[in-house]
Amino acid sequence: MKLITLFSMFFFVFSFSQEKTENFTLYFDSGSFLIDENKTESLIFFLSKENYAISKITVEGYCDDVGLDNSNIILSEKRANEVAKIIDLLLFSTPKTVVGKGEISLESEVDAVSARAKNRKVEIVIAFSVVEKVLSDDTKDSLNGDSGYKNLGDNLKTGDKIIINHLLFVGSSTAFTDKDEAETELKKIVTYFVENPTIEFEFNGHVCCITNYFKDARNIETGLNNLSKARAEKVYNYFAASGIDKNRMKHQGFGRKYPRANVDEKLNKRVEIVITKV
Repeated sequence: MKLITLFSMFFFVFSFSQEKTENFTLYFDSGSFLIDENKTESLIFFLSKENYAISKITVEGYCDDVGLDNSNIILSEKRANEVAKIIDLLLFSTPKTVVGKGEISLESEVDAVSARAKNRKVEIVIAFSVVEKVLSDDTKDSLNGDSGYKNLGDNLKTGDKIIINHLLFVGSSTAFTDKDEAETELKKIVTYFVENPTIEFEFNGHVCCITNYFKDARNIETGLNNLSKARAEKVYNYFAASGIDKNRMKHQGFGRKYPRANVDEKLNKRVEIVITKV
């Protein structure tokens, strides 16, 4: 009887839509195949939509018409391959077609600089189905695991924990799933600590979806196994850049050591605030 009850509590059904395609384009500096941090973060965000089941990826590199044909073919291949390296970190087993297409001819001399900039690119096309997870009513109730946490408006004391709402992370990354929403929330919290200058606190980073064998998850942006620490440090740096004295703050990562019970796993990719002095 207990097994039946447990199964019903966490019962859900996956439904898949018909396959669709979606495009994403990265642009490059003249003669370069390097991908900076902002481009990497944008690509990771594009590939990490939690309700996408990606079945196939096409990566095509291009150049402008400056330079020799042979060198442009090589450069376009390098651009495509650099993008493919990032994709492999997230979706290694997904079938991929990676090709350099060479140069794109300039159709008009009018605004040639802008036109050439648009031709220095890699185009990524994903084929995917949308996965919808339909939860039972009991399961929906079980995903509200916010007990034990305080709000900024409460009478805070040392040791209290605060969830940073609307601060969700892309898998294997420090990128926010919704950057605007996350920064809006962070600005509210910064304002609170500016108005309460005696409070000291610590950012605790956490990850989901790793076994006890690993102390932390891998950060695909750096290749280091310190993702929870990197997430906490990102928020710490945001607060420091916003004018909060570093002497009031600390940050550390806990890997998967303290998962939240009875919540959707994506909510374990989180950063919490712990009050250390009031």
